[in-house]
Amino acid sequence: MDDVPYSTTAGLPPRWLEPIRIAAHELGLDFDPIPVRGWLTGSDLIATVRSLGGTIKPVAPFHGWILARENSGNVEPISRFAPELVAADVHVADFDGVVAIELDGEVSLALRVNEQVFPGQMERALILAGRSLAATLTLASRLKAGLNTLFGQRLSVYGTGMPISEKPAITEDDLVLPGDLKYDLLSYVDGFWRSALLCAQMRIAPTRGLLLAGAPGTGKTLTVRHLLTRYPHCQAFVFMTESAAVANTPNSVFRPNSVFRGMVQDVVAAGAPTMVVLEDVDRLLESGVVTAEFFLNVLDGLFQPNQPVLWIATSNDPTRLEPNLLDRPGRFDRVFVFPAPGPEERARLIERFSPWPVRIDVLLEAAKQSDGLTGAHLREVCYSAALAAAQDPGAYGSELREQLARVKEQHERARTYDVELGRRRAGFGG
Repeated sequence: MDDVPYSTTAGLPPRWLEPIRIAAHELGLDFDPIPVRGWLTGSDLIATVRSLGGTIKPVAPFHGWILARENSGNVEPISRFAPELVAADVHVADFDGVVAIELDGEVSLALRVNEQVFPGQMERALILAGRSLAATLTLASRLKAGLNTLFGQRLSVYGTGMPISEKPAITEDDLVLPGDLKYDLLSYVDGFWRSALLCAQMRIAPTRGLLLAGAPGTGKTLTVRHLLTRYPHCQAFVFMTESAAVANTPNSVFRPNSVFRGMVQDVVAAGAPTMVVLEDVDRLLESGVVTAEFFLNVLDGLFQPNQPVLWIATSNDPTRLEPNLLDRPGRFDRVFVFPAPGPEERARLIERFSPWPVRIDVLLEAAKQSDGLTGAHLREVCYSAALAAAQDPGAYGSELREQLARVKEQHERARTYDVELGRRRAGFGG
């Protein structure tokens, strides 16, 4: 093992290398494992390896298991794939030291340690180590895929009987938003979860609220779908106001079978880090499904969960919301306004929605002519043009121009159409 070039382990902390090398020697491995810092918890690692058909076992130096109460996290995966680590009221949540992983005939090691992130503050870390850097990265890729399969369906939907799919996953590249908005929003949410993990170690369960406001079709729901993709470890609850039918009984919010109250109770019981999505929060409050007083009390911590919770609400028109919902810390701490896409975003959206390559001059012309249209409008333009040019893809550019003119005309008519709801114009802020 001493013949491995120095560059493969240069700069890696000795506290990683020494226990891993001891374990490799203990197992008689004929290679010097190359470590990479990972992201799984101990119980997630065990459940994921087992779900992929692999085995995992302690190897010296292994310092022991860490227990948790059963209601302190999502125990289902570890119960299903490692039932020997679960008892009636406790389960193994983590471990200290080294375990050996055998997956697809390849032996690797994993080290679970405490890492100091700043003076006096420790963070749990997982170190994966395979026979080479390529082998370690392959292991990490397998674990990521297995983790997404294992935890990919942690989505509960309330307020509608319609099933909601989490597929396809929405990547960061799929999110076409103005650069500053995208950076600020994702930085805020990433920062919340980083801080939430540190707070959890100090037994503080932070709760924050995020409001996404903007006209229909500007990317709010797509952003929510990306956030669900971005944080696969989070338990996700989505409330959609399909109708006011569940509110027909007087004071139904105080009845045991209240849909919204049931969701809140499930959030409190979830244990794991949680995102709660409230689609069209203005409609939720207007529908009578929940009273404004009860809703505000929930945001204020009436039912204080034991885990970090991020509330994410969307609104087409926040002017319909009560000022005390928007202007009190601890309810919606950050409001992000989604504007209609600018020329650069419109060009990227047209390119993304087009099934065939678009000439640059056609693309720039369409982006310029589509001022005021949202992403939803541009998707309709491209899909309609694709249908019209299905038999002759070469005509797609001309069809794009025609469909753009049609959708713009339709959009202008909709903007001035009296929908007889207080004689307010359709659209955000109208």
